[in-house]
Amino acid sequence: MLQRIWICGVVLAGCSGGKVDPDAGCEPDCEETAPTDDTGATEDTTEPADDTDPGSSQDDTASGDTAPPEDTDLPSYYNSDTGEVSCDSVTFTGLDGAVVDYTAAFTDGTEIELEDAGTLSFCPGEWFVRLTVKEADVDIVGLGETRDETVISAGELGTVLSFRGPGQTINLSNLVVERGAALGSGNRSSGGGLRCTDDTNINIQDVTFTRNRAYDGAAIYAAETCHVAIYDTLFADNDTVDDGAGVRIDGGSAEVYDSTFSGNTARDGAAAFTIYGDMSFENCIFEDNWASYYGGAMVNYYGTIEVRDSTFIDHSASISGGVFFTIGDLTLENVTLDTSTAREAAIYTYGSYGAVEGVDVTFIDSDPADIYVYATGGGPGGGGGAYDFEPNASFTCDNLGCETH
Repeated sequence: MLQRIWICGVVLAGCSGGKVDPDAGCEPDCEETAPTDDTGATEDTTEPADDTDPGSSQDDTASGDTAPPEDTDLPSYYNSDTGEVSCDSVTFTGLDGAVVDYTAAFTDGTEIELEDAGTLSFCPGEWFVRLTVKEADVDIVGLGETRDETVISAGELGTVLSFRGPGQTINLSNLVVERGAALGSGNRSSGGGLRCTDDTNINIQDVTFTRNRAYDGAAIYAAETCHVAIYDTLFADNDTVDDGAGVRIDGGSAEVYDSTFSGNTARDGAAAFTIYGDMSFENCIFEDNWASYYGGAMVNYYGTIEVRDSTFIDHSASISGGVFFTIGDLTLENVTLDTSTAREAAIYTYGSYGAVEGVDVTFIDSDPADIYVYATGGGPGGGGGAYDFEPNASFTCDNLGCETH
């Protein structure tokens, strides 16, 4: 029996197997082999058998002829004359395979609420987005070859992405989140780019947050046991009236890997701010962030911050903590703090509320000092005061002052 075999790959989010589904917005990425009989012999024919499933995927060697037959169901954006695929839509594919076209809504800026699990796929372009997801697991993905090709923006008319649990998981990848604004009152005052609450888990991969504004948490605001995991992401030129232009964590937690914070501005904690929350950073770069009050890079109120294998360059705060201002536990390991300016030091700590633990830490051009401890007691060696360290220093600073080891 002769059978035509198609080798198809999944290209767009929401597609499964090698299925070419025009409703799901799936891009055909198929190569046709010659038909084979039961002995493996091939026959030169272009007509598929009646029982052929063009969407089936079988492990065979493709012939290199990529043009699907004329009677194959194709996505509307496939150009049969040129063989090219264009993509200019936004679609939501539910777990049952049903597809909803949101192109018009995300073109004119309609506020959308999703309460069903599935995948929201954005074709390359600029989209006007004010989206709320409630208690549903949703993947939000840009379909460009790079993240810069797909931009979702609120046009400074509200928050771009809002997530309300409990118990939901959100996966966000391969796009730019920009020009969100949360400058109102109540819950409209925090999270310009992204806001999450109520026990939500968010995974962010290969995203840029830029030009977002808010009173608190211009790019990301996470509260109420919300957990955020961030990978390969850029936070650039975000601005808050108050705290945390990059990421603000209120009672939740965040872990950040291989990411960059650049050119963010805030009153306190231009790159990151936490109150009663936990934050960790690994293999990150922080550069040119500025705070008008405290913590040019980060502020910690009664929480914990851990930073490993990271570099801080050119930070300043008008009052205290050119890089860090901490009233809580701060751990630094293999960290370089290069060029900072503040009234007292690169790191300002309230020793009676937590310790600063440093392992292999290098300070370069800290103005006027590396660490200042606010504590009961006298000057350096007897409690509070300013301390400077040799390169690659290991130390502990608490209410008794700083001790190297």
